Amino acid sequence: MNAEQVAAVVAKIRIGDNRETSPEVILEWLDTIGDLNFDDAIEAVRMHRRESTEYLAAAHIRANVKRLQVARNPSNDTTPAKWREIEASGKSAPKPDNFEALTAAWNDPVAWAREIGVYDAQLRAAGFAPVGVRTHSTWREAA
Repeated sequence: MNAEQVAAVVAKIRIGDNRETSPEVILEWLDTIGDLNFDDAIEAVRMHRRESTEYLAAAHIRANVKRLQVARNPSNDTTPAKWREIEASGKSAPKPDNFEALTAAWNDPVAWAREIGVYDAQLRAAGFAPVGVRTHSTWREAA
């Protein structure tokens, strides 16, 4: 999009929530959503307004544009197949009971492996495949 089109998207957003705008705000939106298609961005705003009460942010527009692109052409979906399968089942894995311990162990490979083992047991009990033995560095690369 060019600056005029981004200004039109921001104007639509402003009409919906009375936010303040300025030339600097338009430049920020241009930086964060300027690479998107104008018609998709406008539709993404509509989608957000219909589906959410959250204060609309650029990330919402980007996510909705991706949804539109995938709906038009499923080959645009870069979500791993296993995640799509889980989403389609309507069943998602439980949040780790040891979430705080996992977070605290992030920088300690030994503690991390121990906490992954605890979460694996929780996943198995809930009927999910365990995370498995992945090295600490593999998790960091995936994040």
